[in-house]
Amino acid sequence: MDKPFHEIDPDGDIILVLRHPNASFADWDETREDVSEPLPNHSNISSIAGSAPPQPVAGPAPEDGPPAPVDDGPEADDADHTDPSEIQFRLSSKHLVSASPFFKKALRGPWKEGHSVTSDGYRYIDAEEWDPDALLIVMQIIHGRNWSVPRSVSLEILAKIAVLVDYYNCHEAVHIFSEIWIKTLEGQVPAECSRELILWLGISRVFSSAEIFTVMTRTAIRQSQRPLPTLGLPAMESIIGERNRWIGS
Repeated sequence: MDKPFHEIDPDGDIILVLRHPNASFADWDETREDVSEPLPNHSNISSIAGSAPPQPVAGPAPEDGPPAPVDDGPEADDADHTDPSEIQFRLSSKHLVSASPFFKKALRGPWKEGHSVTSDGYRYIDAEEWDPDALLIVMQIIHGRNWSVPRSVSLEILAKIAVLVDYYNCHEAVHIFSEIWIKTLEGQVPAECSRELILWLGISRVFSSAEIFTVMTRTAIRQSQRPLPTLGLPAMESIIGERNRWIGS
């Protein structure tokens, strides 16, 4: 194939087609001016987390509608695989279904396509705009390719992984690695309102990191008198909405 291709499972029966990868992510308005006094910078989260931190808000239940477009493969007039804005992943339906209720619905639910296998022997699933590195890491974890999974990632990649985990509902599969990644980054949590704080809120909510969640929500309440943006992150809508209602009351 001419397009970028990741063979996660050599015997896989699924081709996930990532279209328009590397879309803009969590854009922050640099003109924001929050008047506040920063809290002391803490490298030890537990030192300011307080007692009995509340558990993060649970994620939304899967919707009843179709969770993802599932194709019967490329159309006859789409045989040219030279689109540079497309990346393919060869995956195992068995692993996907086991790790993700999202993929279970897509591949086994009532919305699956009538022809499960195309003429080339694969079933195609579409995805759009994800970060390909974050998606690759999540798929490596789901498929048990642990030696290929990095033990440390940047805050940016971790936030993108959190969005994928929340979207595909594969929290349990990624849980152990998320604890490792968070541990390596928790000394860098911000002490004032910033884009990084919003990313940490999303990360701690998705991965149920109660201590970091408590610290970040406390900072968000104390350090800004303005409504905070969700940065387009679905996991942040309920959290930021609750905080903004509190500020406005």
